[in-house]
Amino acid sequence: MTKTKLLALLGPTAVGKTALVNNLAGRFSGVIYADSASFYRQLNIGSAKPSPAEQQLILHHFINCLNFNEQLTASNFTRQAEQLIAASKGDLLLTGGSLFYLQNLLYGSSEAPPPSEATRKYIQQRLINEGKPALYNELSRVDPISAGRLHSNDSYRVSRALEVFYDTGRPLSSFARPLKPRKDLNLTIIILERPREELYQRINERIEFMFTAGLAAEVANLKQLGATAASPAMKAIGYAEWFNPNLSSEAEIKEAIKQNTRRYAKRQLTFLRSLKPYSSCFNADDTVQIIEGIRNALL
Repeated sequence: MTKTKLLALLGPTAVGKTALVNNLAGRFSGVIYADSASFYRQLNIGSAKPSPAEQQLILHHFINCLNFNEQLTASNFTRQAEQLIAASKGDLLLTGGSLFYLQNLLYGSSEAPPPSEATRKYIQQRLINEGKPALYNELSRVDPISAGRLHSNDSYRVSRALEVFYDTGRPLSSFARPLKPRKDLNLTIIILERPREELYQRINERIEFMFTAGLAAEVANLKQLGATAASPAMKAIGYAEWFNPNLSSEAEIKEAIKQNTRRYAKRQLTFLRSLKPYSSCFNADDTVQIIEGIRNALL
């Protein structure tokens, strides 16, 4: 696609990607930020997006590009990212933790067609009326392979799989998926790692900080602006829990966010293991070795 070099700096939530991006700011012309919660202008505390000062260090693409009631599909994200890579006059970073977007950009999309607008609206209305468990149970019946790959709370991907089934009559899992990273991206992959217990502790500390920083007030303001459980932005971990009728106190919401974030980190680790044959792995604290590995990759 391009001679521009793309360095994918990956790792699970709270591993320390943002700090390293800040250290690398002078070496790259921009960052493709694949984090769906950070797409939204009104989601600041719960998204853990880079601060305005950090965004000044290097150009961040895809941060603050949507309102809470808008949605960026994985295919549109991939197409826009490809355009940025093709037009870039310098090397680019790719980072973030949203698996669906990373997988589509790094591996390429499956052969499944995009959903029709009518089917998308139908599934979204059913999500509102019937809830996540009902849609996940239906997916388990019509496409058990896709259901087995997804968490029952992942309403975005569960909905996507059902949309494909309704539009084509075929399960999403029946469409071919690329098995290796794309070869047209001039891609280098570096994965940051930490011991699992240390990672979970960092996740818990991050969420405690979010509550101290005013996450409850941020969500209350979003509700005043019209955000509901059906709003695309409110499906993100850290926000969806505030709309869960089974959680009756702020303490319960906090624990649910911690638990859901740890679960998502497990899924991230599974995805990252699939990339290990094509990547270099470093302890997230070994900054000297990481910088050396990046320098060698960019030669």
